[in-house]
Amino acid sequence: LVALTEDHSYPDATWAERALAAHDGRWAAIGARVRNANPASVWSRVNHDLAYGRWSDGALDGEIDDVPGFNTIFARDALLALGADLAPLLDRVAALHQAIRDQGGRFLFHADAILNHWNPSVGLPSVSLWFRIGRCFGHYRARTERWSVGRRLTYMTAAPLVALVRLRGQYVARRVRTAPAETWAYYAVLALLATAAGFGETFGYVAGEGAAVDALNDFEFRRDRYLRPRDRLAFLG
Repeated sequence: LVALTEDHSYPDATWAERALAAHDGRWAAIGARVRNANPASVWSRVNHDLAYGRWSDGALDGEIDDVPGFNTIFARDALLALGADLAPLLDRVAALHQAIRDQGGRFLFHADAILNHWNPSVGLPSVSLWFRIGRCFGHYRARTERWSVGRRLTYMTAAPLVALVRLRGQYVARRVRTAPAETWAYYAVLALLATAAGFGETFGYVAGEGAAVDALNDFEFRRDRYLRPRDRLAFLG
């Protein structure tokens, strides 16, 4: 087994034990419940729900069509079966999961295996984050599906629709896991970040990913830079 984790996501004491106990040979990957380690900020809560909402508190155990992009345990054989495609897919976890599914891999969500994830809790960097996530996705989709220039230009006008699709996904995820009621500020930030992702995706269709991957790596490896002061003190302490 191989665990793909982050340096700003901290497992509970029994995370590995519970995840390993659930591995019975049927699963290509086992996803854990991901809790928000710094939920006081509305920016953090929205960032968390966009990234990990469907695997948060309230989600039910069982087979699932996808697992968290990071903080997941993979069967080693499922990864090695990807051969030379594995290395580039490690930077694009959604594509990695799709490649595993294409091989017949199955995923399990195990709610008793728990991690605590620190999320960006400041405004403008969060907008930049989701624009770049969308840009990388748009570039990768257009490239791998070999879109024509005409199709790229057509989809470039669809940013509002892409944002609506993301918002609908969040609505469904919140209903499925019976998430608690939120404030109007939460939904305003959710709409803003979903829109940023939508514009980023449509921009990526035409302009490519540029330096977005490098910027996203900075978000991942220097999480302290993207926390409000109170969160940063707790994170570094």
